[in-house]
Amino acid sequence: MPQIKFSVVSGAVLAFLTSFDEIIVAMFVSGGDNSTLTRNMFNALRDQVDPTIAAISTIIVLITSVLLILTQYIGQPKSN
Repeated sequence: MPQIKFSVVSGAVLAFLTSFDEIIVAMFVSGGDNSTLTRNMFNALRDQVDPTIAAISTIIVLITSVLLILTQYIGQPKSN
């Protein structure tokens, strides 16, 4: 049972983090005054190449990696 719980939590974290990277969904969902980070990044890339986009992408990858490592660390069985 603990392995199933850990797998479900890991899958939920991965799905949550992957949803930040979905530009296609963000293009259809956001409109008007509401705009997501990925849509702003995509629009900025169409206008000009800016190193800010690379920095934001690096931060997103780092956050994803740290959260996945934390879920792996938390999910390990405790040794007495």
